[in-house]
Amino acid sequence: MNWTRGRIIGRGSSAAVSIATDDRTGKVFAVKSADVSKSELLRREQGNSLYVDVSSNCSV
Repeated sequence: MNWTRGRIIGRGSSAAVSIATDDRTGKVFAVKSADVSKSELLRREQGNSLYVDVSSNCSV
């Protein structure tokens, strides 16, 4: 999947969340990014992750 990162829409203690767009379909989704030093926190959180299609429910 090729995608383009957009603006940051939120920040927490261990990561930032950005809007992203799929280059092929144009669908919008969120991407969570963290420093390598904090990646273990994201790994533990991964089991609780959920994909939510927000492309029809919000404006970017």
